[in-house]
Amino acid sequence: MANCSQTYPVFGYGKFKIDRGDILTEKDLEGKEYRRFRLTENGVSPRAGLGTKGGVHWYTGDEHNEFGHISEEPLNRRLMMEKRMKKLDLVEKEVPAEDKLKFFGDPASENVVVSWGSPKGAIIESIDLLKQEGFSLGFVQMRLLNPLPAAEVKKELAGKKRIIDIEDNYSGQLGSVIKEKTGIAPNFHILKYTGRPMTTTEVHAALKKILTDKADEREVLMFGS
Repeated sequence: MANCSQTYPVFGYGKFKIDRGDILTEKDLEGKEYRRFRLTENGVSPRAGLGTKGGVHWYTGDEHNEFGHISEEPLNRRLMMEKRMKKLDLVEKEVPAEDKLKFFGDPASENVVVSWGSPKGAIIESIDLLKQEGFSLGFVQMRLLNPLPAAEVKKELAGKKRIIDIEDNYSGQLGSVIKEKTGIAPNFHILKYTGRPMTTTEVHAALKKILTDKADEREVLMFGS
């Protein structure tokens, strides 16, 4: 048996860099009142770790000013709301494209699946099975939902004949967001909301029905009920 205390570099932790952002030190706070929610250009406030001398933290459940105290004064409310929204703009710029979405399958196919979360495995296995049967499909796995990478999604969906939204919810939430943000609406939905996970068997069958023009616009899955 291997020595459990021995460290193996399986994940290469030494290659990771920890970036804790804009951190304030005791010296930075000397002679100043700490503004935990300071207004900044990118919406992110420099922060001091809990216990840092001079870094008194005030948090409230209501709207607050830069110091963390309650303030519903209209200008303050506007500035704080804009501050929070700037963080989404920052995410859009800072997150690499490959972390926003990932593509599987045939990029030249006129049929494309969009989904997020747990259906991924069943979708990929179904696409592989359908390929063996002579059907072509692509799959856009969404990894960032808010802010939705609208430009990248629009590029993947533009000109496709069949856009198939597969989700574990009743309303097809992702499909609605894609329509709102890109103007492109899925024309088929495969949905499951029984509280059971999707299986390859049922996803494969539903996709095949769509590809052979035998499906309704909304296919509801029930396997495992």
